[in-house]
Amino acid sequence: FLVIISYWNRKVINANHLLKEAKLDIEQKNRELEKLATTDKLTSLYNRRKIDELLQIEANRSNRFNHTFGVVILDLDYFKKVNDKFGHQVGDKVLKELSTLLAAQIRKTDFIGRFGGEEFLIICPESDAVSIYKLMEAIRLELSGQCFTTVGTLTVSMGISIFKPGDDIDSLIKRADTALYKAKDEGRN
Repeated sequence: FLVIISYWNRKVINANHLLKEAKLDIEQKNRELEKLATTDKLTSLYNRRKIDELLQIEANRSNRFNHTFGVVILDLDYFKKVNDKFGHQVGDKVLKELSTLLAAQIRKTDFIGRFGGEEFLIICPESDAVSIYKLMEAIRLELSGQCFTTVGTLTVSMGISIFKPGDDIDSLIKRADTALYKAKDEGRN
């Protein structure tokens, strides 16, 4: 009887050990899937889906707690010329370099993602227009002095928008996009 109990006890212990290993493996795979679902493959920044989710979270927080937040749409100036002259592989390298530089320049509380093509969107929680403008000017100056591999220096244009009462995500983005195109029309950089 003791031999049988000891035998089954050992089987249960082994089964529990295997279950713990399987659980750890599943948790790791879930983290990997989450990363794949939320990050842009090229830049390793947040993807559009995650940025949209974060925007909605900030809008909900703003409506509930009456705080401000802003967004910035940042676009590489004349990026099409980079792809046309140097090829898309070099263009991809430039986007990777830019994303690394941007991620290093933003504040720890900000979020950044690739919005599409050569456009990036930065979410600045608990921020007003003046503080966002100062941050973006510092980023613009940092980037204008940066020498990108193969292509040299590049500039960026930005559009800033602050979430207001009655806003939704679309109106916020539309104002930032309008500001971006105004910056491009007024000479870029």
